[in-house]
Amino acid sequence: MRGLQRSEQGLRIKIRHKILVTALMVGFCGNVGAQAAHAPKMNYEMHPKAYAKVLVLGQWGSRKEFVCLDKLWTLESHWNPKALNKSSGAYGIAQFMPSTWAHYHAPYRPKSALLQITFGLRYITVRYTTPCEAVKHERKQGWY
Repeated sequence: MRGLQRSEQGLRIKIRHKILVTALMVGFCGNVGAQAAHAPKMNYEMHPKAYAKVLVLGQWGSRKEFVCLDKLWTLESHWNPKALNKSSGAYGIAQFMPSTWAHYHAPYRPKSALLQITFGLRYITVRYTTPCEAVKHERKQGWY
């Protein structure tokens, strides 16, 4: 039993480390790495919204921004990392177009919800500044 607990603890540490490295790799923000490193012990692949919330609160410090992100990505994909728009090729939670994945030097169609969220938030930060601004654009243009 102890071996299993150590194994689970090691896995949690590896996941937090992977989150930190990924966030720093894409240059998301210094706070993201700190937030991910100190995030509650949880399997974020099973709870992508919880992971996104940690990142959003670390980046913008506002629940309002997470509410906006939740509305946006629920509309886009219902938070499904396998969501695929067959007509446009948009894929994942953030519904990135194939060219967007390439532009952000992200692996094309990553299976990991955590990678999709990290790159999706990077896109929102660069293009719109905040999730609420992305929602405003979505409402005006029908896309973000």
